[in-house]
Amino acid sequence: MKARKEVDRVAKLAFKGSLSEGVVSENKVRAWIRALIKSKPRNLIEVLKTYQELIAGQLKKESALVESVLPLEISVKDKLIDRLEELYGKKLRFFFETNPELLGGVRIRVNDTVWDGSVSGKLENLKRKE
Repeated sequence: MKARKEVDRVAKLAFKGSLSEGVVSENKVRAWIRALIKSKPRNLIEVLKTYQELIAGQLKKESALVESVLPLEISVKDKLIDRLEELYGKKLRFFFETNPELLGGVRIRVNDTVWDGSVSGKLENLKRKE
């Protein structure tokens, strides 16, 4: 039990030190990982696993995945970025992917929220209503 508390304490300290204005900083993450490996705290592997989980959870909150059948035009991407950052009140990391299974339209995922304006999503909704 005592070891778990120490693992959590060290991982949370590293996590907090990895944020810059509430956003994960890649450079700070790298620096913390190097520092942890160099200092070799007790239960290093568990500390790193816990730290990774904290960072992954934060990155999920900061990320937006935008899927479309074809690559989106820059102007459309810019409008989406502006609107979503306005809606969430913070900077997000955007990932744009093509997904031919959507058939048309766009699907957007931010954290646990999904906006599905795709043709396949609409067809699936119709199927469920029958």
